[in-house]
Amino acid sequence: MKAVLFRTLLLATSIGLGLSIEDMGWSCPSTARADDNPFGLPAPTVAEKPGSVMLHGGGRGVRQYVREELLRLAGGNAARVVLLPSDEEQRKSDETLEEYEKRLSRMEGYGRWQALCRANNAHFQFIHWNCPEDPDRSQFYTALEQATGLWMPAEDQKWVIERYASDPLKPTRFQLALRGIVSRGGVVGASGGGMASLAESVIVGNAADNAGWTRARLAFGLGLFQNTLLDQNFDIWSGRVERLTDTLRNGPQLDRVARRPGIQHRTIGIGVDRQTIAVLSGNSIRVIGEGCVNLFVQSNGGRTIAWHRLTAGSRPLALRASPAHKQFAAPSDIGLDWESPFGAPPGEGTVVLHGGGSTAEMYDLLPRLTGKLHPRLVHCPSASDTYRRMSNEELMASDLVGVWKTDAVESLRFINANMPEQAERPEFCRLLDSADALWFMGGDQRNLTALYVNPVHPSLFQRKVRNIVSRGGVVGGSSAGCAALSDLMIVGSVENNGRGPARAELSRGLGVLSNVVAEQHFDARQGRIERFAELLRDKRRLANISPARDPSRMVGLAVEEGTALILHGNRLSVVGKNKAHVFLRSEVYDTLTWDVLASGDIGIVCTSIDGSRQLHFEEWGIAD
Repeated sequence: MKAVLFRTLLLATSIGLGLSIEDMGWSCPSTARADDNPFGLPAPTVAEKPGSVMLHGGGRGVRQYVREELLRLAGGNAARVVLLPSDEEQRKSDETLEEYEKRLSRMEGYGRWQALCRANNAHFQFIHWNCPEDPDRSQFYTALEQATGLWMPAEDQKWVIERYASDPLKPTRFQLALRGIVSRGGVVGASGGGMASLAESVIVGNAADNAGWTRARLAFGLGLFQNTLLDQNFDIWSGRVERLTDTLRNGPQLDRVARRPGIQHRTIGIGVDRQTIAVLSGNSIRVIGEGCVNLFVQSNGGRTIAWHRLTAGSRPLALRASPAHKQFAAPSDIGLDWESPFGAPPGEGTVVLHGGGSTAEMYDLLPRLTGKLHPRLVHCPSASDTYRRMSNEELMASDLVGVWKTDAVESLRFINANMPEQAERPEFCRLLDSADALWFMGGDQRNLTALYVNPVHPSLFQRKVRNIVSRGGVVGGSSAGCAALSDLMIVGSVENNGRGPARAELSRGLGVLSNVVAEQHFDARQGRIERFAELLRDKRRLANISPARDPSRMVGLAVEEGTALILHGNRLSVVGKNKAHVFLRSEVYDTLTWDVLASGDIGIVCTSIDGSRQLHFEEWGIAD
């Protein structure tokens, strides 16, 4: 069995949508068909001339370089550009068509589009959906079906799809005309709500349920994309990452909206910042503009999301479906002696991160993890405002004893300091020398660190906690206790009034896991995904708080309520009713790989020959 597992660690194989072979050095050629477009765009009429789509994330006005790029993609001086005015620029009841188009042509409106096309001898015209001068819309469709470029701004995506879409299984003439522009090598560009409306399944707002993550309300859209979810203004509103990634993993919801079963696992997410444009052509994506494009690509049956952040300085990224083999190194090849990727102390011990809420599953699990029939358990209630001021005698008479002391626990003792000086006193810390397991209960992690943590040199208490793991014992914590086990600890949020993600407030933790940032209550409180991901990407801030650690090697571990994530060596397993999340960082395209483990899943963090890390799910196999 060990031989089978060892070979599994050395050569990991995955099949799905991945980065281009040229970018990542995969060893196998692509098996993708020419018409297998990862974004679900229409197949080109001429294979060598794929069309393009420009996705503008919104913001006030459009920069000149956006107009110039659309004109270039539409054919330059041979272009036929049409502009569909937004919901905010509709014709007034008392305006003639000439007066309306004159108003649209002002420089503060769409006049710069018109001026650019005229300067390049390209054709330009406005097209109008409700126009008494074109009652059967024949002129509208003639212009649209001859166009090589379309610009479609809008404030509200619901307005767009109510006007131009119909039945998901019966595309309208307008939808077919959009596909036609792309198929014949032209370009469709849209901004704000116009951009969001282009997808098959469209996010039209937030769901009414405010508990936990921000979740999306969906509607059927224009269907120019069949495998892609879009979201605009990605940098300004909090909760955008939550609702986009939650929707990506919600197969039944996507199936119902699109009326196409099984589309979840091949759906890609694209979130675009303000004044930023994602340009899609064929199977590639590139960026122009001032902000970021966030690309979310699923694999492992939806359990893994690779989150790539692209900017105008990034090389174009290509996606393709292919089997990809990547060689993983034995520790001796990269100078490691089976060093824990989580920075746990050397030895055979175990660390348990519990996400908070009910800890009922831990009452039996924690003793079993020690491997002893009658382990000695030490309980630290110092984070709790209810218990932290109690004496040992009061704690032994409290309800905590009835919860933890069972036939499986030989002895239950409490360790509870009332002043920071006790963390350096041998007589106070001596209890930890004989402990088989140590548990930190929830409350406020700042209570723990104020008593036990020395940010300059680890206290005697901190060193003895690590020694429990080194000699094969178990250290765990729930909620605040979970957060405090890492060296770099999240203590709260600096809110941004809902405009953009909250910023994590940081401090030094107990340091049991020196390469981990831990997050608890991950499913129950809004904004956790965004503040966590932004922190993991902020190398300078990580280095400032914990100077001895390499910020590029930090692992993000986030646990939902009622769930325990168990760390042993480079192995992760999950117990409980919900999920745990693993974030691994890569410098390539500023990528975060986000793996989701459900109860019963086992993951192994492998290090490749080039030093990068990936999580692979352990499965049963046949032993030789």
